[in-house]
Amino acid sequence: MVTDMVTDKQQRPPEELVKSMYWECEAWRLDTWRPFTALLDYNLFFGPSVRHGKGIDLFRNLVAYWHGPRGGLKTLSLSYNLAKEMRIGKPVWTNYPISFYVQEKDEFTGNESDQYRQESQCHWENADHTLSYYESMPLDMDKFYTFDREIRNGAVGIDELQYFVEARTLRRAAIS
Repeated sequence: MVTDMVTDKQQRPPEELVKSMYWECEAWRLDTWRPFTALLDYNLFFGPSVRHGKGIDLFRNLVAYWHGPRGGLKTLSLSYNLAKEMRIGKPVWTNYPISFYVQEKDEFTGNESDQYRQESQCHWENADHTLSYYESMPLDMDKFYTFDREIRNGAVGIDELQYFVEARTLRRAAIS
C-alpha cells in the first residue's frame, strides 16, 4: 500500500509556481492574484494623501490594525496603506504578496520601454519613466520577532496575524 502512495505522488503533475521579483508561491495558495497585472493611475497617490491618509502620518512610527467581518476590506485597506508607503520610497515587508504598476504619465503611447531598473528595495522604473513597478518583500517572521536590523526604516504588513502566532506556538509545542 505504501508503494501505491509513492506512485500516486510521482504521477501528479508538479505544482504551478507563480514567480515575481521576490515571491515564489504555489498558484493554488494565491487564489486569483498574479504578479505584474495591477495597473494604478498616479493620481491615486497624488496630493496630501500620500503623506497623510485620514490622519495617519506615514513618516512616523505607526501601529495600525483593522478588525471586522469577513469581506470587510481589511486586507485591501492594509494593502493600500502599504502601497502608499512603497510609493514614498520605504521598503515594505509582508506575509502576503503586494505588487502593482503605477502609470506615471497621463497617456500611454504604446511605445513604452520594457527595460526596468531598480530604484529602491521595492521600486523598479522603466527607462522612459512612464511605468513604475512596486512589490513588497517577503517577511521573515523570525527576523521580525527578534528585531533584526535588516527590517528597519520601513513598514511591515501582517494579514491574519492570529494564524502566524498560532503556527509558532504549535511549532514550539511540537519541538518540546
